[in-house]
Amino acid sequence: LLVSILISQQLLADNKEFISLTLPVIQIAEVGNKEIGFWVEDKRQSNMIGKSLDEKEIIPNEDVAAFLAAFIRSDLSHANYRVRPYSSDQSGFVIELDSITYKVNKAKIKSTAEIKITFTLKVNGATSRQKYTVSTSKDYAWKPTEKNKGELLGEALSSVWEATLKSDQVQSLL
Repeated sequence: LLVSILISQQLLADNKEFISLTLPVIQIAEVGNKEIGFWVEDKRQSNMIGKSLDEKEIIPNEDVAAFLAAFIRSDLSHANYRVRPYSSDQSGFVIELDSITYKVNKAKIKSTAEIKITFTLKVNGATSRQKYTVSTSKDYAWKPTEKNKGELLGEALSSVWEATLKSDQVQSLL
């Protein structure tokens, strides 16, 4: 019985591919001098973002919401904003990650990978929530590596922040 449990656990582990997130080193926010709070929440039911060409489940090693929050905090701080803990009764916003999907299509000698993220933006004091979808895709010789997938997910997450910054409601806070 113990041997069959160990074999089952190994088969499950062999069916997963864990990737490490890599965010691009870019400054997105324009220079400001205000205080702002924000929160990023992962509303997804599963950590899996899709399947590789080998049919392995792709799962980020890091907490995606915490990773995006750290990126936003760093970007705002470098742009001279004073970032404080989020509070619903002060100037701020919430990003809810609704879905993250990874898709790859294989051609003869290349493949195209795409990551699509759907998220909801709620700005304190606003009467409505805004829904966004961003996507990032790249072509690869043969198939994307684990590193390529982590970089692509990082680019897609930075696109979430770019779209958030372009929102008229967020612009009014900054």
